[in-house]
Formats: sequence, structure tokens, C-alpha cells
Amino acid sequence: MEPGVLNWLKNKAKEPGIFSQLKTCKRARNTFEHICLWEQQCQTLYNDINEAVKYLDTLHNTYTKVSYKTNSLYRACEQLLADQTKLLNITECIENRLSYFDDVDRFSKNLSITPLISDIKQLIPTLTRIDECLAYFDTHNSFKQSLIYKNQMKQVLLKALNIIKIHIIHILQNSSNTIDSNKNHTLLSDDAYTLFYGRFRINAPKVKVLAEELEQRCTRNPEYEKTLSDCHECYANQRRTLLTSSVQSAIQDLATKNDRDMCTLVRSGCAFLLHLCQDEYQLFYQFFSKHSKIAQSLKEQRISRLNSQSSVDSTSEVFFETIPGTDLSVISSPITTKDGQISSPADLHGMWYPTVRRTLVCLSKLFRCLDRNIFQGLSQETLTMCVQSLINASELIIKRKTPIDGRLFLIKHLLILREQIAPFNVDFAIKEMVIDFTKLKEAAMKFLSKKSKFLLMNRDNAFLEFLLQGTLQVKESFIDSKREVDKHLKQTCELYISDLTNQLCGTIRQYLQRSQIILKMNYDQNNTQKVSLRQQPFAKPEILHDIIIENYNLMKKQLPDIFNIMSLYLANKDTEQILFKPIKNNIQQAYQELIILIRDQYSEEDLQIIGCPSQEQISLLISTSSSK
Repeated sequence: MEPGVLNWLKNKAKEPGIFSQLKTCKRARNTFEHICLWEQQCQTLYNDINEAVKYLDTLHNTYTKVSYKTNSLYRACEQLLADQTKLLNITECIENRLSYFDDVDRFSKNLSITPLISDIKQLIPTLTRIDECLAYFDTHNSFKQSLIYKNQMKQVLLKALNIIKIHIIHILQNSSNTIDSNKNHTLLSDDAYTLFYGRFRINAPKVKVLAEELEQRCTRNPEYEKTLSDCHECYANQRRTLLTSSVQSAIQDLATKNDRDMCTLVRSGCAFLLHLCQDEYQLFYQFFSKHSKIAQSLKEQRISRLNSQSSVDSTSEVFFETIPGTDLSVISSPITTKDGQISSPADLHGMWYPTVRRTLVCLSKLFRCLDRNIFQGLSQETLTMCVQSLINASELIIKRKTPIDGRLFLIKHLLILREQIAPFNVDFAIKEMVIDFTKLKEAAMKFLSKKSKFLLMNRDNAFLEFLLQGTLQVKESFIDSKREVDKHLKQTCELYISDLTNQLCGTIRQYLQRSQIILKMNYDQNNTQKVSLRQQPFAKPEILHDIIIENYNLMKKQLPDIFNIMSLYLANKDTEQILFKPIKNNIQQAYQELIILIRDQYSEEDLQIIGCPSQEQISLLISTSSSK
């Protein structure tokens, strides 16, 4: 009951008439007392509720304060953790940067005791770290005292390289000391190879491990190259000391043995020198992996001789022979003549591939002193072997460089062969008699399969049938080396044209092939549903535009290089134009087919998106590239 009702009842009960009625009416009086009692209970409950609300308000305020302080504590902790992480990263970054500077002192102390370390390979990680430090100092030259530490690290590098150099020199000297120099050995003796090469290269693996590390780092710092050059010089001096007296003794022995036969002396001497160079070449690469400066100097001297002489006589040909095992990249290196023009190495007689030069020199000498028939037989066999050697060399060049280099190398030398054998005015062909065992083989198989008819006394006798059918046949075959040269030349040119065509417009031709499949499906009478070419994923206008742009940029980039390579190998504008003409026709034909196709299968809006170049633009691109 609400408080307002109770107050009203109280006021009514105080009225005189009502109060007297309450005294006389027991029921009303009991009701009134119950109401008063309820009033007291409600008032007590009301007070309790108000007190509880106050406590709840106090608890809420306390919770709010505690929650705020807790959240503040959490935020403070998170900020502290973030600051700690940041400081750790800064510390790590500082330590990382300082490590480059601290390594200077650490390496200086370590290298002072390195000569006492038996395993010198432990210096390799040190060299790697030194290179990293020097590179860091170069890229952060704005740091304080960076230049000072860089110079100090260079001194550390010099100390480390000096230790390695001393170690290599010590190994080379020990290898020389293992050979008894007191005994008079000659390179012509039976034990010469074991003595001068077998013993000397016992410690080659120890040197090669260190030399390869130096060779890999030559491009990083000139000090590596200088150290490597000192090692090469020490190696050359040790070999010179070992071989000088032995080579002189061997030459003296050859001169004494062939004092009356100059030709035999020259041949023997040249063969001796070639074998000596080959053995030294192989021995050098047991210790090192890169060419030495001595070999480079000899190569430069050879090129200067070629430039200063207009022709090479038969005597000097001996000294221009290529030692077996020489890198084929020498063949494709350009040579600058005295007038400043770059010519192909194959244009110089001394730089022809060795088998070509030897073949032509041999044929020119035999032609004057042999009977015509004998010469034709020998020339055919010689020419066949020469062509095979060119094919083998071409395959090696293709593996080591590119198919273009291999094809051009073979084309050039086949042209040289065809040009040089023409003046002989003989047929480089022979007639061979070949025995054909085919019928004999078939008769023998039948004879063995008819064992039951061996003793028959009629026409079915197996032995009689074998005698009648198992006769040998003699067949004549003509082998023409000139035709073989032309055949290989034609095949190589076709492969070269095909390779370059696919390289320059392969994506366009692939698109045309896939498009023809779709168009063929549409022209099929049994096919009622026509397929739209422009809706194919590979033939959408945007995709086709990207294909054309990519192919055009590819031709623009590669055509000048292709013409330069052709000029390097062929060195003849007429030959280059004849060889490139089919390639040009193939490219123009591919673009012509493409233009016709897109005009038939695409809308005008698609043609604008595709942006296919015209025939004139392709022709202009090829012409401008050839003139560069």
C-alpha cells in the first residue's frame, strides 16, 4: 500500500466520528492495526532499501576507481613493454652496427696468432666477415670515425691475405723441394711426368681451396687480385726453376739426335713444346681455377702479332696451334685490327678453328705431290673428319654459350671449307665397295629353322636351299664430301633460321596456331555451334595487345645483338643479308597473317585496343636494327 493511502487513513482515524467507530468496531480496529503494522514494516523496508542503494552507489564508485586504476596500470605496463621492445631493438641495432667496428680489434688480435694455427682454412670465414665490414663502412661513410676503421680493416685484410699468400708460397716451395734438383733429369725420360708433375701436384688441393676463395673475391677488392697475382708469379717462378734446365737439356738432346734432319727436328721440337704446354696447362688448373695474367699476356702478344702481319706463313702456323683443352670462348672473341675495325676471328687465317686450318694446309701440300686418285681418297676422308670435328665443336659451343653462337660458328667454317676446297678442282668423292650380308643372314635363319629337312633328297633340302639363296652381294656406294659440306651447311642454316624465327616471333606464331584450331572448328560442317575467337581466354583483345607489345619490344631489344653476333662470326655483309633474309620473311609473314586474322575476327574497337603494328613498321624496325 502506498504511503499516501496510509497517511489518509491515519488522518481519517483521528477524526472524532471515525475514531469512536474504530473503538466500537473490533474488525475495523484490527484492520487499522494491521495497516499500521504494515506501514512500519514498509518504512523499515524502505529504509533498508535506501541504505542498500547507498552501499551499492559506494561500491560502484569504488569499482569505477579500481577499474580506472587497473586500466591505467595495464596501459602503463603495455607502454613499458613497448618501450622495452623498442629499446631492445635499438640495442640490437646498435650492437649490430658496433659489431663491424668491434671486429677490427678482434681480428687484429686473432690474426697476430693465426700463423700458429695448423688449419689455414679457418681464415676463410674471417675473410668473408672482413668483406662485409668493408662493404658496411663504404655504405655508411657518414658514421663518425668510419673512415678510420675502414683503413684499419684494410690493414687487417692485408695481414690476412699476407698469411694466406705465405702459406701458398710455402706449399709451392715444398712441392718444388720434393723434386731432387741435383740429379740431371730430362723431360724426355720415362719418369719425367711422374717426377715433374706427379710429385709437384700432391699438395694442389690445399692450394686450390684457398685460391678459389681469392678468385671469387677478386671483383670485391683489388688486394685479392694482387695477392692472387703474387701466388701466380710464385707458381711460375717455381715451375721455371724446375723446368728450365730440363727443357734446355731436352731441346739439346733433340738437336743432337736430329742434327742433319731439320724437318724432323722442327716437328719433334714443336710436338715436345705442345705436349709441354698441355701438361703445364693441366697442372696449372690443378692449383688455380682462373687464367693467370701470364697466359693473358701471351694471348695479347699473339693478337698483336696477328694484327701486325697481313699473312701467316707455314712456319709460324706451328706456334698458333690451339692446345687441347683450351676454352672455346677464344674462338668467339673479337679482334681489333690496326685500322680500328673489329673483324671476326675466323677471318684471320691464324684464328681459324685448328682442324680447318690443319686440313687446308695438309690438302694444299698433298695436292702438289700425290697422284690425283690417291689425293681424292685422302682428301675425302680428311674433309669428312674435319666436318665432324666442326660439328662436335659446335655442339660444345651450344652447351657452353648459346645455340646462335654454335650455329654461326659452324656456318662460318663450313663456308670457309667450301670456299677453300674449290680451287683444288677435284672430286672429293670416293667409290666404296660394300659387301651386303642381308641375304646370307636370311638364308642362315631359314636354314636353322628347318632342321628336319637337313637330310631330304629333294628340292626342299635345307642345306641346298642355303647354298642357293645365301649368296653375298657386292654394292657400290659413292661418298662425296663436297655434298656433305653443302648438306650440313644447308641443315645448319635451316636450324639457325628456325631458331631465330621462334626466338623473335614465337609467341605470335603460337597465337596463330591456336587461332587456326578455333577457326577450323568453326568451319567444320558437323559443328553447329560457332565459337568466337575474340572470346577465347588466349585471344581476348587485351591479352593479344600484351602479346604483340611484348613481342615487339623483344625484337627491338634482341635484333641489334643478333646482327652484331652475325657480324662478329660472318664478317661479310652479303652473307649476313642472305642468311637473315628468310628470317625477315618469316617475321613479316607471321605479322601479315596476324593482321589478316584480326581484321576478320575482331571489331573496329578491338583493333584499336590490339594496336597491331603494320608491315611497314616491322620492316622499319628490322632495317633500323641492322644499321646500328
